[in-house]
Amino acid sequence: MKKYSDIVGRQTLEIMAQAVNYNCWLYGMIKPWIKDPVAEAGAGTGIFSGLLSVDHSSVTAIDFNSEYLDKAKNLSPNITTVKFDLQSKRIPPSLQNKFQTVVTLNVLEHISDHLQALINLRQMLKVGGKLIVLVPAGNWAYGSLDLHLGHVRRYEIDPLQQLVNQAGFKVIFQRYLNILGLIGWFVNGKLEKRKILPGWQLKIFDIISQPLLWLETKIRFPFGLSILTVTQKV
Repeated sequence: MKKYSDIVGRQTLEIMAQAVNYNCWLYGMIKPWIKDPVAEAGAGTGIFSGLLSVDHSSVTAIDFNSEYLDKAKNLSPNITTVKFDLQSKRIPPSLQNKFQTVVTLNVLEHISDHLQALINLRQMLKVGGKLIVLVPAGNWAYGSLDLHLGHVRRYEIDPLQQLVNQAGFKVIFQRYLNILGLIGWFVNGKLEKRKILPGWQLKIFDIISQPLLWLETKIRFPFGLSILTVTQKV
């Protein structure tokens, strides 16, 4: 029986918007790879499109949800929006070969045909352009939070690398991120069987995680809540 509820997705986006320190840290991790023109694919309500718009004068937020795109557009005059489903078999001409960088954060795990999504993302990039992908790590960590968020899967590093290679990318950087977040996800999703992350927990995490997140900028750990992969179109 399908457990996914868009209500949970909307609430999670609202909760994640409150994790200001974490969002800024994650943006700092991907910032060195970003060049104009830039797009965020699967932008949701525009948490990261808003951060991108501070440093970039033209940011394209792409999503299939018109309500989300309206919220994203209102964040900054530097943000333009395009409605597009990443699983579509045909990409609009207006998006083809347009960007030097496409960012897609916690999106692929929602998509059944993630290979088609990656092929579409490749078509959006100029030759040599970079795709920055963040996905949840570890099939063993799949639990009730994943189920109710509509996650089709979590990822392992080697199969993810094979997938992006199949879509026409080469991996130039890959690592795990967010050790503390993995612990919280496991407790809430595997042990407590929660449908959604408690907002109060995320607020505490956003405060106490700062020393460990700083350490992760210096050291690569062999596990984490997410896998960050930077690829280049070939």
